[in-house]
Amino acid sequence: MDPDVCTVTTSHRARIGSGIAAIGCAILGNSSRQEYERITELSQRLGDAIAQSTTTWVTALTAPSRTTLRQNSIRGPTIHSA
Repeated sequence: MDPDVCTVTTSHRARIGSGIAAIGCAILGNSSRQEYERITELSQRLGDAIAQSTTTWVTALTAPSRTTLRQNSIRGPTIHSA
């Protein structure tokens, strides 16, 4: 996987985690241990799902277009001389 994609995913995951944690803290003030564990589990799963979605979108947006791929296949690879 492209390192830039991983960087974006990590950044988004950190922001998502912070937001979920803030919501969780507001809820947890009146929660039992079992509810706390369930909220923690759901927060992790939600963060993972959003991070996966972010990776998919970034990959799609940074991939070469079909036109570019077609033009490269017609012209052949570009060779740079040193």
